[in-house]
Amino acid sequence: MHKLHTLNTVRVVMEFLIVSHHITDLGSENLVPHSYGITTPLMSFFFVLSGFVAMHSTDGLDRTYLARRLRKTYPFFLLMWVAGFPKAVVDLIHGNACMTQEWIYLFLQPLCLSTLMGWGISGSNMTSWYYIDLVFLWLIYSFIDIKCWAQGHPLKYMTLFYVLSLLLCVPLFYFDSEVMKILPVLRLCEFFMGCCAALSFRQDYKIRGEVALSLLVVYLIFVVFTVIYPQTWKMKIETDQCALWKHDKDFQFHPSGLITVTSIVWAVVIHWLACTESGQEDSVLVHVLQFEFFKSLSNFSLHLYLSHAVTGPWLDNFLNVTGIKTWFSKEYHLIFVYVMSYALYAKVQPILDFYFNHKSAAPQAVTAV
Repeated sequence: MHKLHTLNTVRVVMEFLIVSHHITDLGSENLVPHSYGITTPLMSFFFVLSGFVAMHSTDGLDRTYLARRLRKTYPFFLLMWVAGFPKAVVDLIHGNACMTQEWIYLFLQPLCLSTLMGWGISGSNMTSWYYIDLVFLWLIYSFIDIKCWAQGHPLKYMTLFYVLSLLLCVPLFYFDSEVMKILPVLRLCEFFMGCCAALSFRQDYKIRGEVALSLLVVYLIFVVFTVIYPQTWKMKIETDQCALWKHDKDFQFHPSGLITVTSIVWAVVIHWLACTESGQEDSVLVHVLQFEFFKSLSNFSLHLYLSHAVTGPWLDNFLNVTGIKTWFSKEYHLIFVYVMSYALYAKVQPILDFYFNHKSAAPQAVTAV
């Protein structure tokens, strides 16, 4: 399988934006404007990319796909749950009004079942919902032959899944945004869009760079607009703080509820970048994205995302207690999270690989998660 380093690099950049957004919750100055118009649509990129990689790395139906992905990623996911468990317990004991729901959610996380609870984002690692959704998508991919359906008209099926995702957003908008965005059924449409993009790439369908860049410009305009006018992104009001499947008091649909709306942008851009790197089209952008620096960062891509929500609070507490945090500007906190996450990957992953995969621990280039 041809390694698409360009997509790895884009994934690293996207994760930088998401991590920067999360650092705001720790009280640091954010290097990226805090806007749900930026970060929520960006999550669609990761699910589309995961579908693309699944189809690109296999030849359709592969019943071993889930087992192979779990063998590679689950040990680290479990380790992060254990690392975040003490803080989660302390937070629960000190004044949480929804003790029962939080305890259930916490213990459903390592079983990869917490996103089905309708509780939103919580537990020992707030980013675990992304991995848990991926597990469901890998499971479905292992038993549904999407290639058999879509290989004749992959672009038409990609459009179909896009429309279906938007239609699903309408009834689901009734629920709280934190519940809605973690539901695997919405992410399944995006995952299948990525599969269709990989099929069209395999069949040498070409997407012009002007089309991909035009869609990106439209997305950037949307981002700028939501940063300047944050009220355009509707934040929902819950009826009951401790209710499962929380929903609005007054159901009024709002365009921001179409959280999968940018998935078509990412499907087209991913297809275009893959074609460009494979030699079907030349681009200065692709040459820049293939720098060795980005290739090395991509080796710990998922590990960074799964660990920063755990390592960040521990690091923040350490810097506060020692007084080190007052020595420098707060935005450097983000750099510390990256360094700590990379160090954690470099030290822990070889051990996990050795015991769980029975193979050499030398880091290798990965295509994507």
